[in-house]
Amino acid sequence: MAGRASNIAFWAALAAAGGARADAIVTYHIEPITHGGPAVETLRLHGREIRIDQRTPGGSAGKPEVHRLYSRLGSPVSLETYAEEGAPIRDIMIVDEPGSAIPPVGRRTFTGESQTRLGERCRVWRLAPRPGSTLTYERSGCATDDGIELWRRDGVDLRAATRIVRAPVAETEVRPPLHAIQLASWARSGSLAGDHHGDVEVVLRAGGGATPRVTVRRSGAWTSIDRDEPGGGRWLAVTDRRAGLALRYVRYGGGRRELSIDRRDPDLDEPYEGPIPDRPAEVVLGVSCRWFGPTIPISDGGQRDCRTEDGVPLKIESIFHGRVSTVVAETLTRQPQPLSAVLPGPEIASPAAWGF
Repeated sequence: MAGRASNIAFWAALAAAGGARADAIVTYHIEPITHGGPAVETLRLHGREIRIDQRTPGGSAGKPEVHRLYSRLGSPVSLETYAEEGAPIRDIMIVDEPGSAIPPVGRRTFTGESQTRLGERCRVWRLAPRPGSTLTYERSGCATDDGIELWRRDGVDLRAATRIVRAPVAETEVRPPLHAIQLASWARSGSLAGDHHGDVEVVLRAGGGATPRVTVRRSGAWTSIDRDEPGGGRWLAVTDRRAGLALRYVRYGGGRRELSIDRRDPDLDEPYEGPIPDRPAEVVLGVSCRWFGPTIPISDGGQRDCRTEDGVPLKIESIFHGRVSTVVAETLTRQPQPLSAVLPGPEIASPAAWGF
């Protein structure tokens, strides 16, 4: 993640400085190679559009895992996809992270040192971590006069150019798969209809009606958990467990946003949670519930919830760094829920919401 963010960041800084933007394809060797990760990264640049490719060998069925990152010069938004080679997209993630983008060139420090690599001259630059940024390591690189990075270092990770081709790049090669931002494009046939006999809405709050408020809704096969966060933040999860489909959205108090959509075969997933045998059942709003939690205890994070027989949470305990916060149901309404009350709106799951 760090290296990808820096690659986007450098090109953003170049655009802000009014640098050259000739089309190019640059191949990088990555060191160190860890945990079977990729050894090669390829960057394509067309006008202001960027695509970065990584291929990791040894995916399921022996097919390489293909990871692609799309962005635009000067934009803090990046869109990433994951898939087996030749297969449909399995995961998509969009991040709006101004803190990871290098500001205009004036904030970078050019050391005055020049180097030569692949027969080309470049200037060395460095950038210390910005206060308050989510990135905590120093970044450095060496850029040619027309903005090609001949090498880039992010903490201990090094990417060194092995081949540069300055040639036209087709717009179709860098166009992001914007259809994948819309959850309906992932839904399997029939999953947007379904049986609504189990529809429900439950609102949970901390003691005294304080924030955070958590709203759980179920409409047919779909369930949403929508949680208010301090400072105007929001955390939303929308799932169709039978289809193995999940969407997660986070808006932090400072404005940073993340959206991910992924699909897993539910028949292949190992159970990661189950009943907690040493916790007695409870009664909330006159309804009995049993406690469920991770099958492998986690001391400094995770979630436990007390569920009705049909899986509705009436009490939720969230654990973060060993601290436990609890919300308890204050209303429970069993009636049909419109699908629009569960699925995310266009302010979250649309290309326009992310500046595309």
